[in-house]
Amino acid sequence: MTSLLSLYLALAALPANGALASEGTLSWTTDNAGKTVDEDISLVRVEIGATRIPLGSAPDACVAISRQAAPAYPDMTAGYSELLCWHAERFASEQGWRSVIHLRDTPLYIPKGTTIACRSGAQAQDSGFYCRIRYTSYVRGMARYRMLRLPYLDQGPNDDGSLAVSYYIGAERAPLHVRGVQMFQSFGGDATNGTLTNACLRWLHQGGAVVQQACFPTQAISTNADYDSPRFMRVDWTIPAPDLLNATAQQSRNNTDAAFYAIAEIPPDIPADPENVVRDYDNVPSNYLPDYCAEYLNVLRNQPYTGFLCGKDRCDDATLVSACTHMFPKATWIPPDLVAVGQGN
Repeated sequence: MTSLLSLYLALAALPANGALASEGTLSWTTDNAGKTVDEDISLVRVEIGATRIPLGSAPDACVAISRQAAPAYPDMTAGYSELLCWHAERFASEQGWRSVIHLRDTPLYIPKGTTIACRSGAQAQDSGFYCRIRYTSYVRGMARYRMLRLPYLDQGPNDDGSLAVSYYIGAERAPLHVRGVQMFQSFGGDATNGTLTNACLRWLHQGGAVVQQACFPTQAISTNADYDSPRFMRVDWTIPAPDLLNATAQQSRNNTDAAFYAIAEIPPDIPADPENVVRDYDNVPSNYLPDYCAEYLNVLRNQPYTGFLCGKDRCDDATLVSACTHMFPKATWIPPDLVAVGQGN
């Protein structure tokens, strides 16, 4: 009976064409070197942590992708390149830290020829940093998911402490089926009392009315407290055209940084292709992105943005804004006259 049950469960887990997927692990400890995958894979488990975090330190780490092969995509700080980030701060202890995200129900698709890295700064390296990513080989018929970052770029809060506004939009062929969200919050390694409140992923109608929202608890730091990134939060929203996805948060001081990573399904009728993870399926509102790039020009003028947007240390503002608006290149099958427009408020 046990063997029959095991066989039934194994068969139930097969993709549509009945093939079995092999599994493997990518690991990092003391280096940030990227690993280029030689087959299509699906990330099913991400574990990241540190064995001992020295008092007064504030390590962070990110999982990121880039592509040299066609379709190419630069190694960016944010955009499509940044999949997940975590942060910890220690002002009360030297306790280690471990975070695990289970993704078997929402596997992140990584196509052949993509470079994947689990990066950490010097403070993380001093903390006994480790990162382990479990993957399966992708088999045709498996579900595919990708990450959408909010805000689009890695940046601090607005002058009033609010999160920089970014939107994704449901499209006719590619509604946004959002299944979860990871949040990153850094208090900048500063033990001064600080909070992040109203940290919410939101489904909006055009015009800004909230359909649903998923909010994280208030995040806080003080001179005698430790801090770790909150746990991954599950949602199950299917956002149709022309509804929107955005995120909100309010910082109590400005030397901080927050980001949301929403996991969204790649529509099953879109064939598996490297474009799946580094091209836009009409989910970035084309009439909002230029406004965003112009509004945050002061961010774009700094490294590393000038480097990956212009390919050099310095370029003029018009070139920066133009390059920023091409940060989310369209998939090749989207005709220009079908580009989605619209934004909330």
